[in-house]
Amino acid sequence: MRFLLFLFTLVTAALATLEFTPLTHLNNHYLLKSVDQQLVSEYRDKTSNEFSITLNNESLGQIFNKVADMVTTRVTLVSSRKSSGIPLGRKKNKVIVHTRFLVENISEEPLESERYMIFTSNDDVNWRYVGESSAQDFYLNLVKIY
Repeated sequence: MRFLLFLFTLVTAALATLEFTPLTHLNNHYLLKSVDQQLVSEYRDKTSNEFSITLNNESLGQIFNKVADMVTTRVTLVSSRKSSGIPLGRKKNKVIVHTRFLVENISEEPLESERYMIFTSNDDVNWRYVGESSAQDFYLNLVKIY
């Protein structure tokens, strides 16, 4: 029982340390811009698909609302953290970004959400979205050696 308590305390201390140290702070402007662009693109595509459905089935007022949504969809990053592993001679950077964000448009209430997203780059400037990840992968990636 003492061992489990010790292990729990150790894990809690490690997570608290990671949360409040610069190790997980995301300060790469290019990566932040790529995260923002990916989210805006996804939500504008979603609005565009909804517009196609609205065009066939709804009134003129609802069609105008969807057009306004396509133009005014805005994503605000509330917080972003990164998990990049321990680099040992690797050429390509793999980063998992945990971001909390707010999606706003004219016709709907703001949507608050969070995601774990994987990005790669060869030069720390040109980041490319690879796919989705999870909280478990985010923390495991902090101790992976590449």
